[in-house]
Amino acid sequence: MLYKIALTQIHPFTPETLRKFADDGIDARMLIEHPEEALGGMVESARVPLLKRIREQRGKALEKAQREIDFATAKGIRILAAGDDDYPLRLSACADAPSILYYRGNADLNAPCVIAIVGTRRATDYGYMAVQRIVAEMAESIPQLLVVSGLAYGIDIAAHRAALSHDLPTVGVVAHGMDTIYPAAHRNDAATMTRQGGVITEYVSGTRPFAMNFLRRNRIIAALADATLVVESAAHGGALATARLADSYGRTVMAIPGRLTDRMSEGCNRLIFRRLATSVSSADDIINLMEWQRFTSNRKEAEPDLFAQTERREALPPEQRNIIAALENTDGLPLFELQKRTALEAKILTAALVTMEINGIIQKMPSGTYHFLGDF
Repeated sequence: MLYKIALTQIHPFTPETLRKFADDGIDARMLIEHPEEALGGMVESARVPLLKRIREQRGKALEKAQREIDFATAKGIRILAAGDDDYPLRLSACADAPSILYYRGNADLNAPCVIAIVGTRRATDYGYMAVQRIVAEMAESIPQLLVVSGLAYGIDIAAHRAALSHDLPTVGVVAHGMDTIYPAAHRNDAATMTRQGGVITEYVSGTRPFAMNFLRRNRIIAALADATLVVESAAHGGALATARLADSYGRTVMAIPGRLTDRMSEGCNRLIFRRLATSVSSADDIINLMEWQRFTSNRKEAEPDLFAQTERREALPPEQRNIIAALENTDGLPLFELQKRTALEAKILTAALVTMEINGIIQKMPSGTYHFLGDF
């Protein structure tokens, strides 16, 4: 393992280069200790500069590799090397897969069903609601589903939190070393994920979250999953790059459609229009598209009991029924608009909203608007 890690620290070796060495049967230790012999079959013009780089960098690379092994051992981090039995199978199928991964967690990276959920950092209430609904439905239907994302602001963290709240394992792919978490606001989420999922990276400790690293880590998000779901994206952004990578790996790409006027749905709508992604709006859409029926549980009812829903609604207090009537068939309303439409006193309205949110009837979004969840 020491020599495999050291190779990743020698410039200009890329994942593609290291994979070719492995495919050609060139041993990592031989390449570092006896590069002249290991590279004997190369043409001279390519061999000479590589020999020079290896000789110049191998000492420091080995020192750094040993420090990383010591760090991983102390922190309970697993080091996964390409070709090993515990390396993610889906990722190993990609030519640009990292030769080394650092993983802290307990999720099965080879779970039978894996979905990547990605999107904009500037998510709207619509995006948050879509993530919550899709993940809740998927959790009900496929309890062994693994959710992968990038632990970033917006849709990424919404996907992780939704998975955690519904007892699904979730893995965050980060763009830095395992000695930190970026953004710092998500440290508690990452700690929870190591107990119900995991955090994974290709970068050694001490690597800072540079912009280029985020672009490179997107390929891992796409390659770890059977399918990538883009929930919200502007016309340009990292989520679209992840979708393109997933497509290049032969994985399924899906997108949540949005209104023509929604800037944060522009990227999704374009993916769908250009037939680069399939439009989905429910867990059933995803399950049918991926042919995951054999993994579904029997806990979900085939059809909603509309009569029972009516009875449940009639059993609610009148102020709660009033609020549902105001929110139904809307994209959500702020507090002042709700008060205007229901004509309820402020304290009665506030108390009712709190009770309804606890009972899962409505959801308050980060912007402060309230959404009816449609179960009553």
